[in-house]
Amino acid sequence: MTDFSTRDRNINQKFFALSAESKELRENLKLMRDSKLYLEKGYFTFQDYCDAELARFGGYSRVERLLGQEGGV
Repeated sequence: MTDFSTRDRNINQKFFALSAESKELRENLKLMRDSKLYLEKGYFTFQDYCDAELARFGGYSRVERLLGQEGGV
C-alpha cells in the first residue's frame, strides 16, 4: 500500500469516528439544554453552564457553533 493510500484511509477513518462522536456530543448538549439539566447543578441558564463547565473547550460560543451545524441553539 502506498503512503498516500495509508494516510488517506486513516484520514477517512478518523473523520468517520469524529463525525459519530460529534453527533453524540450534539445530542447530549441538546438534552442538557432542552431538559434544563443544568439547573440541577445550580446554573440559571444553559449559557452559564457552558461558560463554567466547558470553558476549557471554548464555552458557550463553541457550543453555539457546534449546535448551529444542525439548526442552532
